[in-house]
Amino acid sequence: MRSDCIKRNLRVNPFATSYVKPGQLPWLGSHASSLEALQQRLRQLQHRAALIGPHGTGKSTLLRHLLSHDPPSTYWVTARPGRVNRQLWNCRYQWEACELLVIDGFEQLHRVAQWLLIARTRAVGIGLLVTAHRSVGLPTLCQTSVNTDLARQIVQAAFNATGGEPPPDLLDERRLEELLDQERGNMREVLMRLYDVYDADLVFDADLRNQRLSN
Repeated sequence: MRSDCIKRNLRVNPFATSYVKPGQLPWLGSHASSLEALQQRLRQLQHRAALIGPHGTGKSTLLRHLLSHDPPSTYWVTARPGRVNRQLWNCRYQWEACELLVIDGFEQLHRVAQWLLIARTRAVGIGLLVTAHRSVGLPTLCQTSVNTDLARQIVQAAFNATGGEPPPDLLDERRLEELLDQERGNMREVLMRLYDVYDADLVFDADLRNQRLSN
């Protein structure tokens, strides 16, 4: 029993948050544009652009990869429901001193606050790069979405990152299509579902080994 528990603990769940949080996996998104092309386009837009897409479609991951190489001095805000509007204005002297203001979750701001930030960053001559669910008055750099093929690539990348080999059923197109449909295209939620599935498989494997050892 003790030996079996040790073996189980050595198997890593590749869908754990530490492995699949934004920026941990490679960006595998748009077939139309490479990451390098998007970075070049962002520079052409003087770092004033928006990444548009539904929840869990890779906006935050793309955001981090866009700024992974030689980024300008950046003030980063992950917007949450609540007092984000007031907090941004209270710390405006800090982000005005940077070259780029990044807001992940621009839709959390009131429409008036969005307009004021767009105008203020333009007035002081700094970039503004945001993620949002719909157009917000900035040029759209990329629209994100997840299809079955991309979902398979993401699952494979999660296993690659942990040195494992995905079970064939986790790469099954019909199963991934069904999960994406249930989660309305939210790959983050699909990965959470797969975490539970893989974790349950670990428990089943441990129980099966215990049964074989006891026979």
